[in-house]
Parts: sequence; structure tokens; C-alpha cells
Amino acid sequence: MTPRQFVEQEMDRIRELTSGLSEERYDEYLQQLIVELENERQLLCWNDMDE
Repeated sequence: MTPRQFVEQEMDRIRELTSGLSEERYDEYLQQLIVELENERQLLCWNDMDE
């Protein structure tokens, strides 16, 4: 599975999980997801610097 396919599959799952949310709540969810992904990216970068 390519990274793009993986992300598409995960987005499908996210849409399933959030299908009952209002647009406002879905937007809040996506904003929080962005924060979490950025935090994860920073952790990976810091781990690379430690090596």
C-alpha cells in the first residue's frame, strides 16, 4: 500500500466516524487532527536529531 492509499483509507474511516457531526464540529475535529499530526511530525524530527 502506498502512503497515498493509506491516507485515503484513513480519511474514509475518519469520514465514517464523523458522519454525524455538524460542519462546525467536523471542522473542529479536523483542526485538532492537524495539531496532533504536526505534534507527531515534530516528535519524529526530534528523534532523528537524537541519533
